[in-house]
Amino acid sequence: MLYEIDVLIVTRPSDEGPRATVHHMPALKDIERSLGCFDYPTRSRKVDLSRDEHPYSISLGVVDNFRDDFLSWAYDRQCVCDPSNKPYYLDCLEDLATGRESSDLQMKVVLATSAGELGEKAIEKSYRYFNLDPDSVEGDDHIMGLYKSRIESAPRQKDEARECLRIIAKHRNSEKIEALANDKTMTFEEALEFLNVSGDTASDSIEAVAIAMVRA
Repeated sequence: MLYEIDVLIVTRPSDEGPRATVHHMPALKDIERSLGCFDYPTRSRKVDLSRDEHPYSISLGVVDNFRDDFLSWAYDRQCVCDPSNKPYYLDCLEDLATGRESSDLQMKVVLATSAGELGEKAIEKSYRYFNLDPDSVEGDDHIMGLYKSRIESAPRQKDEARECLRIIAKHRNSEKIEALANDKTMTFEEALEFLNVSGDTASDSIEAVAIAMVRA
């Protein structure tokens, strides 16, 4: 109310006489009390209203001075209330964890990915690996064909290609693609490379190498 009165006084014509001086009272504490967030634990009491919040903070519904445990709670709530956008929220959490250099938040990201959660960046990267768009309408068979073609032309990239395929399988909830991604069958050439032998190596020597690797 005091601010409103002050604005009205300042906007009046100067010929109406000397302007009164309104003594401003800080309103932040009253606002925080009204919102039920007065004196909550924070990383810092300093609030810079001239600086915009990070977009990822806005997406999670937090402000910069939130403690890590509050930020973690906000991430969990967003995932529960808006599950279709969980990949985006995971990217938000990962970026903020890196920016804060927070080991607790980074551990939460690791636990989430270990549990099978995917970030939008990881999903997009996996599709781009096969020159596909994340919103591609191509069928599972087409994607599986691209994978097989890739590992045939570049067998040394098989591990990377398999991981990308596994992410796509989870994103699409495709059992067919997942089965192919988890297929550990080796070609003859891959087996030779794995054992570090050549095609003309004697059978008993190959067997000896395999036994030695198992016992190592």
